[in-house]
Amino acid sequence: NETISFKVNHIFVTHDVHQIRWEAGYENNELDAEFIRMFGPGVTDAITLPRPTDGSPLFLGQRGSGVDVSDSAENRFILPSSRNFSFIAFQDEWQVSDRFNLVLGIRVDDYSDFGTTTNPRVGFNWQVNNDLTMKLFNGSAFRAPSFGELYSQNNTVVDGNENLKPETINTWEMSFYLDSLFDGMLSLNSTFYRFETKGVIRDLFNASTNKLLSQNATGEIGEGLEFETIWKPTSEVTVKASYAKTSLKNSETDLNVANIPSELMYVNANWKIDANLNLNLGVKQVSGRKRASGDDRSPTENFTQVMSKIAWHNVIDGLTLSLSGSNLLDD
Repeated sequence: NETISFKVNHIFVTHDVHQIRWEAGYENNELDAEFIRMFGPGVTDAITLPRPTDGSPLFLGQRGSGVDVSDSAENRFILPSSRNFSFIAFQDEWQVSDRFNLVLGIRVDDYSDFGTTTNPRVGFNWQVNNDLTMKLFNGSAFRAPSFGELYSQNNTVVDGNENLKPETINTWEMSFYLDSLFDGMLSLNSTFYRFETKGVIRDLFNASTNKLLSQNATGEIGEGLEFETIWKPTSEVTVKASYAKTSLKNSETDLNVANIPSELMYVNANWKIDANLNLNLGVKQVSGRKRASGDDRSPTENFTQVMSKIAWHNVIDGLTLSLSGSNLLDD
């Protein structure tokens, strides 16, 4: 796999309020792998394999025991592939006032195999007062299929699909940040988001081959909220806690996407016992993973993980000893 890329970027300021950034680039990707087969029809039963010169037995998998099928299109696991693309992007960070910052951007990509795509973005930061900051963001993005998703073949599990199209996403995000509450002891951050994907690439069952096939599935709509807090009751103790709730559904059927946790919770406490001794304790809980539609198995169980670490720094100059454990409750 060979990749050659070139990028150039430039940042400059105009009128003391506009920070302009532009970037341009080009990338060329080439894939031409070597394939040595050591099993299957036409190899072990019909081709005389090279034998060790000393007459010792041949063990398949041993170096030199296979058959080079690199030039055989029907036996390769992926076809030779190439792609190049170029892009150009602009972003303006505009300091509208002392408390309000506006960000405008756009990126244009041109792919040799998928054509041109344009993705804008816009956002702002508003410092409402000395403690409260509000942010709002909207943007889109694009992902081209990988060579494997396009050209994989002779795979016992999944086949590539040359008819794949790129997948796209559009995202909205709004957050509020409260800082330095109670004389700097507490900070709070909350984020609300929504995104919509189209043409998501998934490996789906193909009845004609009884295998999976890379395909553009229907889109998905996700939305949720995240809360995070940092509490410093003393200069030696820091407690961080976060909670996230999300919903991810098929945009056509309105059914939940399987195996995605609807709730995540994490708490971490760090105690600096003295200048060289530190104790850390964390708890993570994952819950709300739903089965796929039609899957009549019992619901996926929630789980809680407890992890801990104690570190002793400078036992002797430059030496640190640590003891850590994860999943201490074996859940």
